[in-house]
Amino acid sequence: MANERVLLVIDGLYIGGTETHVLELAKELIKNNVFVSIVARKEVYLVILKS
Repeated sequence: MANERVLLVIDGLYIGGTETHVLELAKELIKNNVFVSIVARKEVYLVILKS
C-alpha cells in the first residue's frame, strides 16, 4: 500500500477494550506502511511512519 492514510476517530483514549482495539489496529496498519492519525475528543495523536 503506497501513500495510504487512515484516520481513526474515537471518543476518548481511556483504558478499555475499544481503545485497546483502536491502538492495536493502528500498530498493524503502521507495520503495513500506512500513515495513521488517531483523533480523540480534546486530544489528537499523530503516529508518523518513517520508512
